[in-house]
Amino acid sequence: IVGNNDFLTEDYPVMRRYLVVESDDDMDEIAGKIKGLDEEKIFKEYEKFRAKYSRKTKKIAEEFLGLNVENYREVEYDKLLTVLVPVYNTEKYFKEYKKSKKGIEIKKDILELDILNKKIDKGNFEHFMIKEIYDEPLVLKKILDTYTLDNKIIISENLINDLKESKSITILGCGTSYHAGLIGKYVIESLVKKRVNVYLASEFNNVTLLDENTTYLFLSQSGETIDLKLAYNLIKDKSRIYTFSNVLTSSLCMLSKESFDLCGDIEISVASTKAYVSEVTLLIMLAYKLSNLDKEFIDNIYICINSINKTLKNTSLIKDLAFKIKDYSSLFYLGKGIDHFINLESSLKLKEVSYIHSEALYSGELKHGSIALLSKDSFVIGLLSSLKNKSSFMNNIKEVDARESKYFLVSTSCNDSDFIFDCPNEYFSPICISSFYQLLSYYTALYKGLDIDKPRNLAKSCTVE
Repeated sequence: IVGNNDFLTEDYPVMRRYLVVESDDDMDEIAGKIKGLDEEKIFKEYEKFRAKYSRKTKKIAEEFLGLNVENYREVEYDKLLTVLVPVYNTEKYFKEYKKSKKGIEIKKDILELDILNKKIDKGNFEHFMIKEIYDEPLVLKKILDTYTLDNKIIISENLINDLKESKSITILGCGTSYHAGLIGKYVIESLVKKRVNVYLASEFNNVTLLDENTTYLFLSQSGETIDLKLAYNLIKDKSRIYTFSNVLTSSLCMLSKESFDLCGDIEISVASTKAYVSEVTLLIMLAYKLSNLDKEFIDNIYICINSINKTLKNTSLIKDLAFKIKDYSSLFYLGKGIDHFINLESSLKLKEVSYIHSEALYSGELKHGSIALLSKDSFVIGLLSSLKNKSSFMNNIKEVDARESKYFLVSTSCNDSDFIFDCPNEYFSPICISSFYQLLSYYTALYKGLDIDKPRNLAKSCTVE
């Protein structure tokens, strides 16, 4: 049905994957032309074949696989079965390439993905983003079904052993995934007492001091993030790289020692919501597994499911807040500890879909400079998920009030809060409060009449630098 060839190149030693074609004849014709060409010329050759392919698979490639079709030069297919065959960047092939100074043709087995079984629609929702927010309780249930059995967390022994034996853990991600990694660092270090380094994949080439004895966790919704692929090139010991993704047939998953399903299924909206919840949940799960707290994790996830459902059933307060903030030009999210990492993602979500400038600040840092930005024209959203920070946090809020700034408080139990959410402990607050902040961003963008699922200047999967 489909042919596939891959090539290693000197400029980009991690595999390049080409998604084509409908027959072996076409494959032979294209392969004869692209061998030895640079990437731009290769895509030009593909564009010559565009007239042969239907537009049906363009939609599937974009929505199911999470690809930005523009970055793939809108390569389209005639079949509804798409082939993905990534190639490992093995020492054997690379050494052969260095000797020959020519591109090496590598033939791999064909993997057929029956995407016709995947239903892609908004259901009764106006946008994919809000549908995907309402999917989050189902995602958490799927994680429990996938990774737990008889009150035990069931996950790869290789992963657990590598995490235990490593001196440290290194997490790489971009954007939303990076924020999930910061939360994972907080929870793992608190419970497991093992050092965790979190890096933006796009800045990994600037890291000057890396632990040699470390296990890498790659976070990527699509599994095709270019910055993570480039970071992979820079890692000397590739024997302990694990990827968490929604697409287990993606490049990063194939390059990794093992890969793990985020259980988020198809995510269409550019602004990630349920994939973020999945990433956070799995990192917390690892922390609890390493701490032998399997049952506690499982019990707490059920509390999270109930908490999210409670938020989703009563959105009137969120809608009112969204209507209030839609005309502000700048917002500030304040918090301490793990709340700051939650706020980083909440701030990003608001920027992505509403185009409102926002910043996440440690509340205790206000007085060291940022308080100069506050005025009666400012709006502040504060988050308090742990009572240990209540006294100092509320003092910071008094400083906000003294500058006549408007503010809205979110907490787990504080009587002065405008919104109170249920949560078993601070480690699970990123899961329980996620839907509140995501809905706030969604309704703010809705009231501004913006294109919510496809915000300007953004792509679902960043496959170019």
